[in-house]
Amino acid sequence: MATEESRYVFCAGEEAIGLFRRSVDSLTGSTCSEYMVYDLRSTNQGDRDDMQQWEVNLEIEEATYRTLHLDLCKKHRTEIRKRRRIVS
Repeated sequence: MATEESRYVFCAGEEAIGLFRRSVDSLTGSTCSEYMVYDLRSTNQGDRDDMQQWEVNLEIEEATYRTLHLDLCKKHRTEIRKRRRIVS
């Protein structure tokens, strides 16, 4: 578990942590979105509670946080676009 002094935290399920441990590129190059990243400077108690629900919490550097945050945004954008096509 990350400490209060940590600024950035990666939380993940089994699939995502396996990819992450191989490399950040393995995770970002996959379709896996079973993870979340947090900037502890701007999280609230709800976010901190959510962090407890994940299987793994790891401290990460800012550059990794930014890479993974962007990856999640791209993956979710793709899913939203797919849903819009289905509904339309």
